[in-house]
Amino acid sequence: MREVGHSAVTTLSSSGDAGHVSAIAERELAHYELSRIWATLGGFEWVALGYLAFSSALVLVFSRNLAHPWKLIDAQAIVATLIFILCTLANRAEQRAAHHGVVFTTRFWHFWRHWYPHLFF
Repeated sequence: MREVGHSAVTTLSSSGDAGHVSAIAERELAHYELSRIWATLGGFEWVALGYLAFSSALVLVFSRNLAHPWKLIDAQAIVATLIFILCTLANRAEQRAAHHGVVFTTRFWHFWRHWYPHLFF
């Protein structure tokens, strides 16, 4: 990540266009973070997120027949966000465990990462 941001800053600094350095560095950082989050997703997450996207599309299509379609879509967006957050936290805990050893937080996030699908269904 630092290499990507550093290369963008070095390239733009040498060209003298410092006004765009922060915008490009932020975009590179956002792209890197998004790719890291996508890499943490497993098979269940892809199925769950696909289900949430498909059911949200159905809610939109049949919104005239529902009392509060946006509340349903908001609830599904919150669940999808929680899935992303949980996967990211579990992945960071595993990375820390690789460097510093397994601690309570590693076990805690590992447990929730592998058992939340039971709560999902």
